[in-house]
Amino acid sequence: VDDNQKEQVLQQSLFDNMWLLDPGWERAAGSERMEQRLRTDYKEFANDLTDEQSKGRLDIRYKLNAGQHIVVELKRAGRLLSIMELTEQGYKYRSALETCIKAQSGSDASPQIEIVFVLGRPVKEADNPTFVAKQLESLNARIVYYEQLINGANMAYSEFLEKSAAADKIQSLVDR
Repeated sequence: VDDNQKEQVLQQSLFDNMWLLDPGWERAAGSERMEQRLRTDYKEFANDLTDEQSKGRLDIRYKLNAGQHIVVELKRAGRLLSIMELTEQGYKYRSALETCIKAQSGSDASPQIEIVFVLGRPVKEADNPTFVAKQLESLNARIVYYEQLINGANMAYSEFLEKSAAADKIQSLVDR
């Protein structure tokens, strides 16, 4: 499947199936109120970005799971990014989200935020994984690649089919 088709499938499915990013996020919920406020009050999350501002950005979502605030940004499949571009964006997202959460909660406590960048291609500095990891760690961020998501979904689905076949055998024994 070519990159454009992968991009379309992920765009349609990823935000409704957060378990693709992390099995523990199966029940991650969107907060329409929080997401609307972020899109209204903070340009980093706005839908009406200029062409230059949105270059390379496919979509961004906010989710909440067990008290952890999650920002997921899906980048265009062919876009080659540097880790510095990602960390710059990540700091903007983190700052805007922290401000919004603190204003909404009335608390000065630092919220738990994770940022996930979904990329089609490795970052420019991929040959220096230690550097990339340190940059992402400072944001509590990570990179997930399209292929990882697709392979993970395929593995999970094949495991489901295997267990389903085993359960069918047991059910047929019980039925007899």
